[in-house]
Amino acid sequence: LGTIPGPQGLHGTFFGGKDRKTLFGIVFYGTLYGLPPSVAKAQAERYLRFMGLWERRTDAVATFSRGMKQKMAIARAALHEPRVLFLDEPTAGVDLPNQHALADALGQLKGRGATIVLVAHELGPLAPLVDRAVVMRDGRVAYDGPPLADHEVHQPQFGEAHSHHHHPPDHHDHTPHVGSPLDARTRRDGGV
Repeated sequence: LGTIPGPQGLHGTFFGGKDRKTLFGIVFYGTLYGLPPSVAKAQAERYLRFMGLWERRTDAVATFSRGMKQKMAIARAALHEPRVLFLDEPTAGVDLPNQHALADALGQLKGRGATIVLVAHELGPLAPLVDRAVVMRDGRVAYDGPPLADHEVHQPQFGEAHSHHHHPPDHHDHTPHVGSPLDARTRRDGGV
């Protein structure tokens, strides 16, 4: 199993420290996956080359763009060659050329037999990789079947469409509100 966290996980410490060098961070994660250090190093070189990051192997991860960090995250997650990769918004905040590079890399991993589970609001260049789509609305499966075009996801039969999370701070369209005694909306005295 390999995981690639959402953008909130893409900072220098995610790879072993803000001043850690790229190769060190990837080898470190390889040993956490149970690979012997020599195998982790060989796999790190393989995947850094595969992701087009080998020339940056001695650079601090903190100097990388978001797209480069995403490619690092894929290299780290694929290092031990898992059968399943989970990705959370892998193209969020990534420029279009790096989105295409990520799509190419993920396409090659898929071609090698990896199953990729992708969570995304917009697919962009990742759309051709999708074999099966599951649309969730309010915590329930609204659709499970062949891939859909971006505009089809927002059709009425799938429930109330969301607006890409541009809501007032107190509105949550995908999660039900769960009140607590400290929540001002549930207090009887109306206090804050």
